[in-house]
Amino acid sequence: MALLVNHNIKNGTYRLLRAPGDVRGRAEETAPGTGSAGHHSLFAAYLLDFVDVFAVASETWDASVEERMETGLPMDEAILRTIEANGIAGPAGHPRVVWLVRKYWLACDEENRRSASSAVPPEVLLLEWLIQGGHDDYATLLTAMPYWPIGLDEHGNWC
Repeated sequence: MALLVNHNIKNGTYRLLRAPGDVRGRAEETAPGTGSAGHHSLFAAYLLDFVDVFAVASETWDASVEERMETGLPMDEAILRTIEANGIAGPAGHPRVVWLVRKYWLACDEENRRSASSAVPPEVLLLEWLIQGGHDDYATLLTAMPYWPIGLDEHGNWC
């Protein structure tokens, strides 16, 4: 069964791919590199971890929505009530999703420091590569996030 969400996936994608520039500032726009072998290994590990994370987060989320639907609420209303009860990030607010994003965002940033000439913005590796690879269920889950669960420390490093 598909993940029970009703957010606009295109808007979520647009928002998340541009949000880091709001935090770090927008220098001159450059095309992201194709990535190093390290980036591609990192993405493969991300996909493997995503299998379990998606299963747990989607099962938990869908069960909450279905529970409300059993009371007679239509799906859209059940989703809104579940968001009200569990937080605006919907299924992306599950702690394992937040862990996954933070783990691989920081690992991508570290790989970028090692392979600066082929740097890939973390948001590209975490979301755009999912979309390009046809991992639509995973992208749907991530685009429920209102923002990336990441910030900058006092030295301007992702944390």
